[in-house]
Amino acid sequence: MVFILWATNFDEPAASVFVSELRNAGLRVQVVGLHGQQIAGAHGLVLGVDLRLDEALRYASQARCLVIPAALRCLAIYEDDPRLRQFVQQIQATNARIVAADDDIDAVQVLSTRVEIYPPGEEVFEFARQLARSL
Repeated sequence: MVFILWATNFDEPAASVFVSELRNAGLRVQVVGLHGQQIAGAHGLVLGVDLRLDEALRYASQARCLVIPAALRCLAIYEDDPRLRQFVQQIQATNARIVAADDDIDAVQVLSTRVEIYPPGEEVFEFARQLARSL
């Protein structure tokens, strides 16, 4: 299972590319909302989520990949949420791939593993396709 974290001010274009490319490849992709069911991204586009964070916890052990469509500093404001900490710890325990807009794990305490960086702009399409093939 592939999880795509979704929260306020995250990157809508990147999230959309990952969801569509990974689902087109036949992978099970779940958009996980860190707060609420309908969440506005950095440009005001509201995306609906498949699972709330508390629901996603049940499936974290099935993770093959976690995509964070944002710079990791955007995740920092959610770090005090014990559900997020538990979710990420369970995913890291599966050795799932973690993908984000940057690899500044010093910006967040919740990540303790290597992060793959997806490229900006149009290059994210090919990155998402390659990710799908490798999963």
